Formats: sequence, structure tokens, C-alpha cells
Amino acid sequence: MIPRLPKVKPPAYGCSKQVAVYVYGARSAEVWWANQRQSLDRLKNLSVMLLPMDSVHTLAELAKPSKQLQWTIQNKRVWISDGTQTVHIELRRVKSP
Repeated sequence: MIPRLPKVKPPAYGCSKQVAVYVYGARSAEVWWANQRQSLDRLKNLSVMLLPMDSVHTLAELAKPSKQLQWTIQNKRVWISDGTQTVHIELRRVKSP
């Protein structure tokens, strides 16, 4: 699986009070952040969080067509449940607004 990493378009961020970007892709996400950090640090309304790949793979197994998932997000932690199984994801915040 090749992750899609966001393209940086700073003017688009000016339209929102707050923008959150969730990046996954193991090493490629780290490289993306290293390359974009300097230009994104000046955007005061932007949060950037990295998702661990082991959690992304587990979530992919949980997601099925027509399945309803319940998400709970609190203090940089995410729990996703399908009613029988729960996946915990610990987000790594690399930029805060």
C-alpha cells in the first residue's frame, strides 16, 4: 500500500479556524513531515498527527463494507469499535496550533 501524503497548499488553510492533518505511512510519513515542517510551522491553525502503521493495519482489518464503527477521540487517543472488537490508536502529535 502506498500512502497518499497531503500536498501543501497554505492558502487553503487560511479559510478555516482550525485544520488537522492525520498522516500515516511509516517511514514515508516521517520523511514527509521532515520535508514540510519548515513551511507548515508558520501556519498557526494547523495540527499534524502521525498514525502508527501497526494501528492502521489493525484498523484496515476492522473496516468492512456496511460495517458501522464507533469512534471515541480523547487526549490524543482514539478508540474504534465495531461492537465486538476495539482498536486503540495513540496519535503522535508533531505540530499543535
